[in-house]
Amino acid sequence: MQKYWVITRQMIIRTLEFRSEIVVWILLDTIPFLVMFLIWNQLFSQQQTIRGLTLSQTIHYYLLVALISGFISSHFEEWRSDEIRNGKIDFFITRPLSYINEILFKELGGKLVYLAVFIPLYLLFFFASSYFFDVPGLNLGWQQLSLSLMLLGIGYIFSFVLALWIVLGTFWLEGSEGLKHFKWVTEAIFSGSLLPVVFMPDWLQRVVNILPFKYLYAVPIGVIQQTYQFSTGDGLYLFGLIISMIVITSIIWSKALYQYSSVGG
Repeated sequence: MQKYWVITRQMIIRTLEFRSEIVVWILLDTIPFLVMFLIWNQLFSQQQTIRGLTLSQTIHYYLLVALISGFISSHFEEWRSDEIRNGKIDFFITRPLSYINEILFKELGGKLVYLAVFIPLYLLFFFASSYFFDVPGLNLGWQQLSLSLMLLGIGYIFSFVLALWIVLGTFWLEGSEGLKHFKWVTEAIFSGSLLPVVFMPDWLQRVVNILPFKYLYAVPIGVIQQTYQFSTGDGLYLFGLIISMIVITSIIWSKALYQYSSVGG
């Protein structure tokens, strides 16, 4: 574990060198939410509820989207794909240090620094929204809190593996990292981050309920807002999903190593 802590620490130090850029990115991510708040405020000016949600509940929903996104989002596809494309991963092929583990622990190191900057700014934004829009606080019971934390962890693994698959695709596709835009669009539409599920057309709601992306935002927010009853079936589905993704990743990685060796050799 010591070597993984060293990797994580290196990424923390590296990320701290770009702390001003982190603040800029956080502020840029905040602007769409501010615009969204103004739009919803205008829509609710003529009515008290839309599809059973009030303005404060809707604003609360998007605040939770921002919070969850800060914890589970992964954005390492481009520079990791460049590493593979430029043949800079030989060190991880010849040494007893898995390239996937190196990606994971460096990603965790960067995530820790990001959250250290993000959380204080988010809390300020949350309290300001509570003041102007009468948004309820996060009063979670122990069961809600533990379930929400579990879903955050699963959401991070899910998001990380999807990003990792794009990176591993570079072993076969020159422009694999371009798939990240497809991933962003897919997640935005089917996860509930762009629009609460109750606001979607009936046919789109049926699609969302079939796909696993709902567990990134819609389900965790439903648990927090007590609008979704998490069942044993959900737990079994998520367990099977994560195990399947890990197995698929292992298979892709073994084939990627063969592809890399055959091309490099």
